[in-house]
Amino acid sequence: SWMRRGLPEAVARLVAQAPRIEISVLGGFDANLLRQLKRGEVDLVIAACELANGDDELEVLPLTHDRQAVIARRGHPLARRQGLKIADMKDVAWVLPSREMAQRRRFNTLFTEAGMQPPDPTVESNSIAFVFELVRRSDLLSFTTSTIFQGGAHDDIVTLEVEGLNWERHAGVICRAGEERSPLAERLWQLLAEVARDLDLN
Repeated sequence: SWMRRGLPEAVARLVAQAPRIEISVLGGFDANLLRQLKRGEVDLVIAACELANGDDELEVLPLTHDRQAVIARRGHPLARRQGLKIADMKDVAWVLPSREMAQRRRFNTLFTEAGMQPPDPTVESNSIAFVFELVRRSDLLSFTTSTIFQGGAHDDIVTLEVEGLNWERHAGVICRAGEERSPLAERLWQLLAEVARDLDLN
């Protein structure tokens, strides 16, 4: 969700202040990005804050909170139904991120807590763009953060209000703890915090 609104704004401000910099932006799911962070391949990661909880190697600056929700194509049969419950999800088909991803584990836990077997997805993919395209073109369901839909994005995909299958997520900037950041990374850290306030990304 940060790829669409907050991060472009922060990078635009950074480029305006230091036009001769070189910066590389990578997308993906949280677990893969955090592995790259710990290996020193990236300076900062924007991800779910809980991924850094209890990890002495990581430092986190909380920025936003949002909701995770089930998504479907606008013409999906369930998109017209009201009062959906997690039990209604028993026989639907899913495209989901891999089991190692934190949000997938949280998703599975909600089914377990409701006394249901977590779904075996028809398709697994760690490409966010692919997941959206497949949801758009099929009756497969998935889940994502609500802020992705702000500003009219993905008008042909809708969120489903499913009791027991929506949850809150806090996101922030994560870096390696106890390590001095470069001046560029430090300034981007500050700008991300400014953008979160200015754009009211919560």
